[in-house]
Amino acid sequence: MKAKTAITLLLFFLAVFAYFFINLGKLLDISQPPERADVIAVLGGDWEGYRIKKALFLYQKGYAGKIILNTSSRIDMSDNGKTFKTETEYLLFNDVPKSRILYLVNAGNTMYELRALKKLALENGFKKLLIVSAPPHLRRVRILADQAADFPQAGLSLILIGSDPPWWHKEGWYRDKASRNFVLAEVIKIVSNYTAYVVLQKHGLLEPVRRYFGPAIDLLKNFFQAQLRRLGNE
Repeated sequence: MKAKTAITLLLFFLAVFAYFFINLGKLLDISQPPERADVIAVLGGDWEGYRIKKALFLYQKGYAGKIILNTSSRIDMSDNGKTFKTETEYLLFNDVPKSRILYLVNAGNTMYELRALKKLALENGFKKLLIVSAPPHLRRVRILADQAADFPQAGLSLILIGSDPPWWHKEGWYRDKASRNFVLAEVIKIVSNYTAYVVLQKHGLLEPVRRYFGPAIDLLKNFFQAQLRRLGNE
C-alpha cells in the first residue's frame, strides 16, 4: 500500500514538473499589446538589435514620442545595407531626432536599469512606459519592477513589449537551442534576483548577508555565471 502511494505521488509530481517545464515559455513571455504611452524604454543586452528595431517600429507608429536607451548597450546589426554598432546610430539613421532620445547611465543589469529608468521617468514626468525586451525576459522585468523597484507605488505604469527575435518560440521553446538557453538562464536569474533584491535587499539584509557570507555567495555566483556562459556557448 505504501509503495503504491509513493508511486502515485511520484507520478503526480512528475506530471506537475512536466506541465510547468513545457509551459515555461508561456509563463515567462508576458508580452502585452502596445498602448499609447509617454516613452519607449529599450532594455540592454541584445547584440542582434531586435529590441531597437521593435522600439523604432513603436515610435514610427506613434505609440510614444521619446525613446530611452541604455548607454551600456552595444549592437552588431545590419539593416538596409548599413552596419550599426550602437542603438543611437540606428535611430538617427532612421530619422529619429537626437532630441527624442534619452539615456540610462551606469545601468549594467536589469535591476540597475529599472532603478535608473524609474528615476528618469519621475524626473521627466513620464507616467506610462512601454518597456521593450526579449519576450522570455519580461516576467523577470515585471517581478523586479513591481516588487523591488516599486514602480506601482511611484505611480508608474508599465506595458511590457516583446521584441521579435526569430529564435523565440513560446510554445515549443525547448525544441530550439537559442530559446532553450534563454529560458533556462532566465529561470536561474529569476531565482537569484528575487532572493537578492526582493527577499534580502527590501528587508535590509543584502549587505549583512554579503558581509558575512561573501565567499560562499561568490562561489555560488561564479557557479551560476559559468552555467549561464555554458548555456550561451553550447
